[in-house]
Amino acid sequence: MGCGGGRTHGVLHVLGEIGANDVANSFATSVTAGSVKLHWALILASICEFGGAALIGGEVTDTVRGKILVQGLFDPAQGGAFNGPEIFMCGSMLVLFVSGVWLVIATYFEMPVSTTHSVIGSYIGFGFAYRGGSAMNWISSGHNLEKLKGVVGIICSWVISPVFAGILAALFFLMCRHLVLRRSNPARAAFLFSPFFYTVTVIVIVFFIVYKGDAQNGWNKTDLGTGLESEYSAEFYRGGSLYLL
Repeated sequence: MGCGGGRTHGVLHVLGEIGANDVANSFATSVTAGSVKLHWALILASICEFGGAALIGGEVTDTVRGKILVQGLFDPAQGGAFNGPEIFMCGSMLVLFVSGVWLVIATYFEMPVSTTHSVIGSYIGFGFAYRGGSAMNWISSGHNLEKLKGVVGIICSWVISPVFAGILAALFFLMCRHLVLRRSNPARAAFLFSPFFYTVTVIVIVFFIVYKGDAQNGWNKTDLGTGLESEYSAEFYRGGSLYLL
């Protein structure tokens, strides 16, 4: 009971630090450039954070909950009477507490860090303290990309994600510079090509919501064709709305 209450306080603590660090990372460029006022950034962050967690957060939650540590270690039938799920529950409470403390320190020293890295690192520390390296689910069961849901795959994503993000950012900036910034009338070019960037954004978001959505909504079983159909339908509706406006 105490661990359950502690986890609730830990969740609220980490949520506050996510707003102070992760959300600040996301909206720093927009607010600094004057594209979005601070109060609008707070409103948008609240809506988007909740929407993302509710619509497509289930898969990540499942990975963090059951793919980092070997769950059999917390089964009394396998690990003994003193190795029940309450150990995992209390360990998760400590993970939230430690992650929150680190985020407070990072925010105080103005360091942009990742809440995900903090939580995963805390779980790895908990696993090593509990049963050593054997507690880690280094490579997940399954086939092909399913194996990357273990610790090794998560750590690889920390290296791959910044590289791909940097490549995409460079490509989009070069495209924007060529199509908009270096034109004789940049304002007109911006109005002309902004629908393209909106289109790409809508396509990516709708596709991932439908194709890789939360298992509780049954969206994780959506096939690729249905995901693409939903994506283009949403884009057709958005394009028609813009045309009418």
